[in-house]
Amino acid sequence: MTDVWGPWQDHDGKGYPEDAIGRLCQVVDISVKGISDPSEPFMCDGDCPDGGSWNWGNQNTTDIFAYRIAKPKGMIVLDEILESLEGKSASDLVVMLVELRQTQREGTGR
Repeated sequence: MTDVWGPWQDHDGKGYPEDAIGRLCQVVDISVKGISDPSEPFMCDGDCPDGGSWNWGNQNTTDIFAYRIAKPKGMIVLDEILESLEGKSASDLVVMLVELRQTQREGTGR
């Protein structure tokens, strides 16, 4: 199965990343204790679990320096379809499309 996570992205410490708003995320932070393991997945709404901070330099918090965002389910499905098509010839693809169309017609009674 295709990985449900996008790549790790560096964070610049200048606030909440816009691409993470309302998305399922994981973060890695750094403090005087060192680098953390990735957090549990959480819905990004401006706050982070475990006291992590998107804004570096806040006292009594750890600084988030990397994050990744879960891929939307549609993107996961599309990735899996593309993976299944790798190495197929154009004629193989035409046969697959014809079979798919026949299956759809049988399902609708047309």
